[in-house]
Amino acid sequence: MACLISLASSTLSCCKPFCNEIIKSVIQKFRNFISIDENIDSLQKMMVELNALKLRINNNVNMAERRGQRRHDQVDLWINGVQSLEVEVNSIIEHHQKRLRFCYLNIWLNWTLGQKAAHVLQEVKNHITRGEEFRDNVAHAVESMIDTKVVGLALELALEELKCCFEREEVSVVGIYGTGGVGKTTLLKMFNDDLKNGNDYDTVIFIHVSKEPDIDDIQEKIKNRLGLSWEGNENQEGRANKIHDDMKKMRFVLLLDDVWDEFDEKTLEAIGIPHPHEENKCKLVLTTRFEEVCNQMGASDNKIRVNFMKKDEAWELFKMNCGKNKFHLNQRMEKVAKQIAEKCGGLPLALIVIGKALASKETIEEWEHAESVLEDLRIGGIAGMEKTLLKSLKYSYDNMCLEDATLKETMQKCFSYCCLFPEGISITKELLVDYWVGEGFFDDENGDDIDKARLMGHSIIRSLKSVCLLESGDIQDTVKMHDVIRDMALWIANDCTWTEQRFVIPTRKEVKNGFDYVSVFPERMTMAERISLVGNHNVVLPEIAPPCHNLLTLLLRGCRIKTFPIRFFGYMLNLQVLDLSYNHISELPDGIGSLANLQYLNLSNTGITSLPKELGELKRLRQLYLIKTLKLKRIPKEAILGLSRLEVFDLRTSYYLMYYKRSSDDHSLNDLDGLTNLRDLRLLLNYNTFVDQFMSSNKLPKNTCELALFKGNDVITLDLSGMVSLKQFGLVHFPRLEELKLGGKHGSPLCLESLTLLNNPKLMKVDVTKGQYSETLPNLSYLFVANCESLEITWLHQLPCLRIIIFCHAPYVELLSVPDSGSSEVFQNLERITLSKNQEMERISQHTLTLPSLEYLNVDRCPKLKKLALGLSSAPRLKEIRGSQEWWDRLEWEDDQTKQVFAGHFKRLI
Repeated sequence: MACLISLASSTLSCCKPFCNEIIKSVIQKFRNFISIDENIDSLQKMMVELNALKLRINNNVNMAERRGQRRHDQVDLWINGVQSLEVEVNSIIEHHQKRLRFCYLNIWLNWTLGQKAAHVLQEVKNHITRGEEFRDNVAHAVESMIDTKVVGLALELALEELKCCFEREEVSVVGIYGTGGVGKTTLLKMFNDDLKNGNDYDTVIFIHVSKEPDIDDIQEKIKNRLGLSWEGNENQEGRANKIHDDMKKMRFVLLLDDVWDEFDEKTLEAIGIPHPHEENKCKLVLTTRFEEVCNQMGASDNKIRVNFMKKDEAWELFKMNCGKNKFHLNQRMEKVAKQIAEKCGGLPLALIVIGKALASKETIEEWEHAESVLEDLRIGGIAGMEKTLLKSLKYSYDNMCLEDATLKETMQKCFSYCCLFPEGISITKELLVDYWVGEGFFDDENGDDIDKARLMGHSIIRSLKSVCLLESGDIQDTVKMHDVIRDMALWIANDCTWTEQRFVIPTRKEVKNGFDYVSVFPERMTMAERISLVGNHNVVLPEIAPPCHNLLTLLLRGCRIKTFPIRFFGYMLNLQVLDLSYNHISELPDGIGSLANLQYLNLSNTGITSLPKELGELKRLRQLYLIKTLKLKRIPKEAILGLSRLEVFDLRTSYYLMYYKRSSDDHSLNDLDGLTNLRDLRLLLNYNTFVDQFMSSNKLPKNTCELALFKGNDVITLDLSGMVSLKQFGLVHFPRLEELKLGGKHGSPLCLESLTLLNNPKLMKVDVTKGQYSETLPNLSYLFVANCESLEITWLHQLPCLRIIIFCHAPYVELLSVPDSGSSEVFQNLERITLSKNQEMERISQHTLTLPSLEYLNVDRCPKLKKLALGLSSAPRLKEIRGSQEWWDRLEWEDDQTKQVFAGHFKRLI
């Protein structure tokens, strides 16, 4: 009996929740039955509210569609739901009226109608709630652009940078620039789609502009996007007025893809687009190949460069286009494919085009053949590359500097010249410009003024970088050329073919196997205008030189050549640039004097012991470099005095001016006074031996651009006032020197950019002859001080252009002394600080410094240095702080936030 009672109790306990739900449902249905009149009255009122909301949403939809926006799918579903509810509500009201007239006492009819009215009333309430949620967000302000997953950290980082820049209220125009095919359009489309994730703009308009913008076509696209209309005969100005009237009422984002020089603010006005600014809260984002276009469109302070892909990311993109599973079971094929992908240098367009071109290759033999073609003939050797890749990149080349045909031609010559350097190498800007000057690229514009020619050369480098045909090199003051861009340059230099040989540059296979002049004679050599074997250590020279009558440039730099065949230069009579530097030669071959058109000769870092007298026959020679000629003992007067057009003479670190005691037949510094065109002299002088000759000259001090003096054993005061052309100066081992005087003529500013002071233990003062340091040394950007323990340096804050500071073995407690009120106004251009073996240094500065340009801070063996005195405002461009872990752990910080920010840039010194 107890078991039965327990079972019954358990059953009731389990059924209790279910029974409660049934009871609640019955009670609710009974309420619906007795509240039928009240619910139907509420239903009619709620339908009035629902229809009002429907009208508002329809108005919002119409307004959005007039702006070119596309309504959300949920809007149509919601409106259809309203229509369905209207039918149901009308049916309920009709049955309710019949009930009142005929069936008031029909309990079953009243019960059924009461339940239906309550149910529909709840649906109407729910529909109103859903409509309120999106009534002001009924359409897409943004049209989707990207359908596939984008590969590459470079684009992701650029997108984040773009979003950060875009979101700043004061920014109205953002420019995106980079090499053709690097992914600028993809980035803009990614940003377009990102704007779908909530924004405060009425519409986002994406327009592809192209090289020659068609205003009529752009107006038509905007008309369609905004839902405007105009008559077929409406003129351009009338259409622009209508676009302007409509767009000035809204907050818009305008995305312009592929903008060229021809498109500017006046073009926006001609189209009818109001110019975005902070007041109207509109934005413009553009992509272009040219940095200058960003500037002319108002984005000079808000421009983003799209960089090339990293190696691993490039490989993934390459696989996506040639077939991901192709290499799964064939490691040999995968290795070859990776080598081909590396040839693309992280350029997405090249990876995609070449990947697709090789997608049909299924065997290892086909892939090895493709690699061989790339190695021998470069990218253009693959079928279709000229049309799809090289011609696409060539747009940048064809459209540089359109406003000046002469300058455009000069820029194109300079660009093509860059392919003479090996792949991936960083090219010294100064060397490159001097080659250009040697070929006479700037003669028409500047005549014989080498200074103006060099300025123009550096301006062209900046222009080529701004159109992304050159990029910054791996070290300071260098540039380099992307491998694919280099292939394009070589293709263009050879008249857009791979059969012409105007530029002769050995392929990687030829370099590996040893480039043999004989094997390519005469087909390649006789037609060549420029030959470059830079860095080729296996050069084989012919016994008899080929007839190279068209040859203008011959670069044999770094080839380890020991000797030249007799009369090697006898058939190169038009040669203008000859670089024999970094070779093992001890003498020049006979016939060097026959190079009557030679303008540039570089014999630096060779073992040459004497200059031949016939060198003086080079009447057109303008530049002669003898840097680090550590075995040079003889320079006959005849070799120098005949060089009537010589403008640049570089003898830095030459044995001839350092230690050698010359004979009476050798030239002296005084002989250089006879070279009337000499304006750039660069010397490293033994002070005790040569200073009297140098200082007694009327010409040399005024025309010396680089000077290093060493071993001034008895000098106490050194006065360099009046050396107005001096750009770089070094002072080494003056043990008794106390004062160095610098200053231009009559107190005018000096050109000095670099100052090096080494092993001058008693040097106390660097004095300027007149005025402030900022007035006398306005261009000083590099300062290297070592073992000058008496030197007073409280004047450093007066140097407005100071970029690099290096201090070694210095006794200072504090490096950068600043006025009490000026810590945020000095050292604004300082980029790099290097401190080594400064045993007493405790802090960089007493005040917290603002160094907005700082990129590198290197500290080595400065045991007492505990305070960097760098505020958060010094972090924007910071790339690296390098030092020992022990030193880093001892540093004292103002707060944890500052420590955390700078910790992200620390790298342990190994």
